[in-house]
Amino acid sequence: HYDLIIIDLNLGLESGFDVSKKIIDLFRDTSFKPIIVGMTATRQEDEIALLDSSGMLDILQKPIDRNRVDEIIYGFSRPYLRRSS
Repeated sequence: HYDLIIIDLNLGLESGFDVSKKIIDLFRDTSFKPIIVGMTATRQEDEIALLDSSGMLDILQKPIDRNRVDEIIYGFSRPYLRRSS
C-alpha cells in the first residue's frame, strides 16, 4: 500500500475524482484508508466541492510549491509518527 497518493485531477479519459473514488472503494472493507491528494493547475471552487465526495483530502496547485508538499506530507504523517513513538 502507498501511504500517500497524489493524483492529477485532469487525467484525460477519467477525472482524478473518479479514480480517487475507485481507489477508496478498493479499501472499503479494510482498516486501511489511503491518503489521496489531488493536483491541478486550476484550483476552482467546484473542484474543492468535490473533495469530500471523491475521498480526496486536499489539493496541490501547480506549479508545485515544495513547502506546500512538505506541509501536506508532514500534516498527514503526524498521526503515524505519534503511533510509532
